[in-house]
Amino acid sequence: MKKHPSNKKPTSTVKEGYEVIELPATNEEMERYLDIHRKEINFRMLNNIEYAIRHRMSAVEIFSFKNSNFVVLMNRRDFKENIQNILDFSMKQDDYKTCVKAKNVMEKLNKISYVCKFNKIK
Repeated sequence: MKKHPSNKKPTSTVKEGYEVIELPATNEEMERYLDIHRKEINFRMLNNIEYAIRHRMSAVEIFSFKNSNFVVLMNRRDFKENIQNILDFSMKQDDYKTCVKAKNVMEKLNKISYVCKFNKIK
């Protein structure tokens, strides 16, 4: 059996951690890009939401556009709905890695929401 040239494990195409997703500027290119890369985009969005939760951010930058200064921000109040949409899409696509990630991020969000509500009552 041949060994991998380096002792490193092969890396996946999806990076872990916070990274703004750059989209094409024109509608036609963007639609094509979204069709091809939807699974990767969903996973990266979950990474960004998780980063925002961990750093207690009220919003997180999700998308930017090539050759433009425009960005798309997601507010904390929209996290749960977006996570659920990603989970629903991933279930239909049998993308179980993203499903597990979505469940974990939702649990973190629910845990923090519960702690915040509990502290407010005191």
